[in-house]
Amino acid sequence: MMRSSLLVLVLALTACSNDRAPQRSSAAPPSAPATPSTPPPADTAAALPAYDAGAVLTLFADAGFNAREQSDFASILAGIDAPCASVPVSIAQCIAEHRDCSDCLAAARYVAIGIHDGWPGQYIGAGLAARFDPAQIKDLPIDGSPTKGPASAPLTILEFGSYLCPHCAAEAPKLEALLAAHPKDVRLVFKPVWSPENQTSMHATRAAIAAGAQGKFWEMHALIFGNQPKAADSDLDGYAQSLGLDMARFHADIASPATTDRMKRDMALSTKAAVDTIPALWINGHALMPFEKLEERFAFELAQLPAAKAH
Repeated sequence: MMRSSLLVLVLALTACSNDRAPQRSSAAPPSAPATPSTPPPADTAAALPAYDAGAVLTLFADAGFNAREQSDFASILAGIDAPCASVPVSIAQCIAEHRDCSDCLAAARYVAIGIHDGWPGQYIGAGLAARFDPAQIKDLPIDGSPTKGPASAPLTILEFGSYLCPHCAAEAPKLEALLAAHPKDVRLVFKPVWSPENQTSMHATRAAIAAGAQGKFWEMHALIFGNQPKAADSDLDGYAQSLGLDMARFHADIASPATTDRMKRDMALSTKAAVDTIPALWINGHALMPFEKLEERFAFELAQLPAAKAH
């Protein structure tokens, strides 16, 4: 199991205006415990003294690392435990000795992404823990929330987001692009969060749910995000009319107990999941960290699928 210090990440993130939770951010690296790795060695070979460093690095020859990045990569692999509790060696030793832990190679690929993107050590450590520590996998039931994509898709991306958050609006077309490019491989799930102190936030959420009652959730979802920050009641009515909704039913569903219940269940789940940044995304229960690129992480997850499951 990964060392406990990998589980700690303190993110200083700027709050989305009028939203319940802070936004995903590209802020400067926070102060956090360093990744428990050995200091970068003077040369790559010295990083893996007990086995063939070159053989391990050959597996990642296409990563395009320079000499320093190779050294850092090898050092991190040698200093972090394999993600399988039954294999009490480093990731590097696990790979070099072909130990019985298939996640070792996947973890090394994840580290390679971090090295390539310039993540500091504490980000790599926190990301590894979030992706490979079984204790950090979240059970996030769909529970009737709107979905897009086949239920048989091997990858489910679940998002908590707010209709007033610009970062959530920016993420929406990226998610749609992934679905368009991989229509059999991904299913999207959206669970809105909202601020009880902000009527516009609440009404936008109610409008999306009410549109969903007439089979137009994703269309309303796209209109609200695409026209942000225009989400006054008159704006929402205009979107509903453009979708050809039954307006009497739309207004009744906005105020219905069923809509209120849906909102409360989603908010309760976001609290249980300890959502503190939005958009907050999980791929098959594994958190997407705020410093990760969605497309890059999706490609990583797609590559981990057995060939029989990927389309």
